[in-house]
Amino acid sequence: MKKSEKTKQTILNSAIGLLRSSSSFTFKQISQDCGVNVASVNYHFGSKEKLMEEIIEKIISDLKRIIRTFVVNTDDKDDLYNTTRLMLEAIYGYAFANIGIIKFLAAPNNTPLFKKFCSEFLKLISVDSDFSVDIMHKISEMSGDDDIMDSRIKYAMLVSVFTFPLAFNLDLINADFDDPLFSLDSAAFKTKYVNAMLKLLTMKLS
Repeated sequence: MKKSEKTKQTILNSAIGLLRSSSSFTFKQISQDCGVNVASVNYHFGSKEKLMEEIIEKIISDLKRIIRTFVVNTDDKDDLYNTTRLMLEAIYGYAFANIGIIKFLAAPNNTPLFKKFCSEFLKLISVDSDFSVDIMHKISEMSGDDDIMDSRIKYAMLVSVFTFPLAFNLDLINADFDDPLFSLDSAAFKTKYVNAMLKLLTMKLS
């Protein structure tokens, strides 16, 4: 890696670290954190918006890599439960590790960036993307159901059951609820939730 590319990556990692810890950053903070001058940060990114766009791309890319790893490494139904459980843990763990970034994007003054994040996420899960096609193929393979419409329906259900508890829990980060509807901290909840997802994935719809 060239020195310029290494410096850019260092700046990017610094911004991610600051966002994860405090949901904010300035070019001056990045400069102090990674030992480069503010002019260098400006040279590589130009603005906070440009820097955030690259952070969004990295988040989506990392999430795609995490999910694809589990999809590729699942070969038979015997592995389905453990793979689904581990994938659930990995996705939710990654999301909560980046809660500071999500809070930053969701702030009222960052609406354009949040729209970009949502747009990139929707592109990732679109039924026409190579990524989604791979997952639908795996769903068909694991359930023994080669009906394309069934696979699309199961894929839509899978995306929903993964994202709804996550969105619900992210919304509760600053809320005060003694007994939330979904608790991702509960091992019992996650066990039953994975079992329910497996029934959806392996059942025949027609």
